[in-house]
Amino acid sequence: MAELKAQHPSLRLFVSTTTMTGQRIARTNLQGVDAVFFFPFDFGLIVSRTLRLVRPRLFVMMETEIWPNLLRACGGRACARCS
Repeated sequence: MAELKAQHPSLRLFVSTTTMTGQRIARTNLQGVDAVFFFPFDFGLIVSRTLRLVRPRLFVMMETEIWPNLLRACGGRACARCS
């Protein structure tokens, strides 16, 4: 994350997790992250609100779970790319 932040200093980097362990690891080990927060429940209104607040230009998912509402919302945003 620190390298990504160094390459793109004007962009904000966010990490979300679903567990307390994930929160602890992210907050302790990730350098250059602007914020760490809990991943929102995959309900349409909650996902939409979170994306409106965060306004991602790029979305990267590293998860074994399937989050259909989040993926649909990211796909529907003009500037977001789902990976």
